[in-house]
Amino acid sequence: MDVQKTGCTFISDVLKKTLNLQPIVEIKHGRFDRSKTADDFVIISRRDPYSQWVSLYNYGCMNLGWLYVRLKSFGLSDQLYTRNKEGLNAFVSYLLHSQNSHLLGEGYQQSKHLDLGFQSYRYLAMSLAKPSSVYQHFKTPADLMENFQNYSIINFEIRTSRLNSDLNHLLTQVIPQYVRKDVSVKEIIAGSSFGNESIKFVSVDDLAPSTRGLIEIKEKLLLNLGIND
Repeated sequence: MDVQKTGCTFISDVLKKTLNLQPIVEIKHGRFDRSKTADDFVIISRRDPYSQWVSLYNYGCMNLGWLYVRLKSFGLSDQLYTRNKEGLNAFVSYLLHSQNSHLLGEGYQQSKHLDLGFQSYRYLAMSLAKPSSVYQHFKTPADLMENFQNYSIINFEIRTSRLNSDLNHLLTQVIPQYVRKDVSVKEIIAGSSFGNESIKFVSVDDLAPSTRGLIEIKEKLLLNLGIND
């Protein structure tokens, strides 16, 4: 499950070159819209929400991405994508407020009762089987934090912060039986492409304390999952 802005192009490239398996979900950034079977092994990519928000902003500053197109359609692109730290903080703060959830699409409003940040929502949506029918099982934000793992279909996480080591561990220790015999995992990882890399107009250091505080509140799901990273 390739969550946006988590190095998923690189991950997909490595997995396609090394595995003798067919992907469960064929659509880029697609969701798991059926029940999970005993034969399914589900991998997901995960990134800390601070750098994920910054990456999403930098990508939009290049006039790229589905979110940029959507915000442009609402007349917000010039206001938010100013390619500086003021624009970054305005962008993150504006889009993390619940009253603006309708701007983001992707079914985000279905989880409005959970008060989730957009990055946590994207992860959640790819962590569940038939997600649109599961959100309502969580009654409150606290209920989600407590019971998320009971509904998650994930077997293995690849963390952006440990991209190469997690991929290597997956392929050499977790599912080595599915790795092609004619490839070197180490060489494939070293030679694969990162794909849609953004120009770095801003960095995580440009996030204001108030913006960081808002991320800590809204992106609690991702932050809790990454507490031991």
